[in-house]
Amino acid sequence: MNPLVVDKKSTCTVSNCDRPVLARGWCGTHYARWRDAGSVREDQPIRVMVPKSGTCSVEGCPRPRHTKGFCTTHYWRYYTKGDPGSAEIKNINKQRQECSVEECTKPTIGLGLCSMHYQRQLKGREIGNAQRQRRERGEGSVARGYIVVSVNGRQRMQHRLTMEALLGRSLAKQETVHHVNGDRSDNSTDGPLDEGYRSGNLELWSKHQPAGQRVIDKIEYALTILQLYKPEFTHCSDCRCFDAPKVRYNP
Repeated sequence: MNPLVVDKKSTCTVSNCDRPVLARGWCGTHYARWRDAGSVREDQPIRVMVPKSGTCSVEGCPRPRHTKGFCTTHYWRYYTKGDPGSAEIKNINKQRQECSVEECTKPTIGLGLCSMHYQRQLKGREIGNAQRQRRERGEGSVARGYIVVSVNGRQRMQHRLTMEALLGRSLAKQETVHHVNGDRSDNSTDGPLDEGYRSGNLELWSKHQPAGQRVIDKIEYALTILQLYKPEFTHCSDCRCFDAPKVRYNP
């Protein structure tokens, strides 16, 4: 009989092994040992593979099996200490306390507040009650903290519209509106713009600057700023009195 032919009726020739023969009179495990290491290692028992289905092999542990017949916790104990220990597993997850705001049952994330009330306090707003602060119909929506309103079917930022009403004109491309207290939803004003172009929580900023370092460029830029923000300081309406004369190049 060819020793490499599988005989399903016979068992492994290694003592105390009742597995079916795969090749050379050995079962698959002993044949693999001989093929890889040159010896079947008869004195070393074959490890029984425990299926993952079922519960942990530790008595009294209802958790599902993960590795070597243990659940994840008992396997970690076995791996690190050599003993899986008892079935008792302590719950190390701390119970989060409820938000300190009255009638708010959400878990805290910091300072005794839930996420919603913590963000309100972080932005300098009133913490308020446990209900979400929803805007009434027609008051606009909130995008990235800014209030957005619909004007003739077009979405516009309310703080820009408020500043345009105070200026009496549309904002220039380089102009932006700054919220002094950092609250993007606070567009409150306290009358006309003062000398610093501020009213309430809104302040006009400009990020425009001329390119280059020529003196004539700076003069033209200064005149443009005066005509835009302090027209009374200019020499005359649409002042061009101080334009630099054109210089001819005479070789």
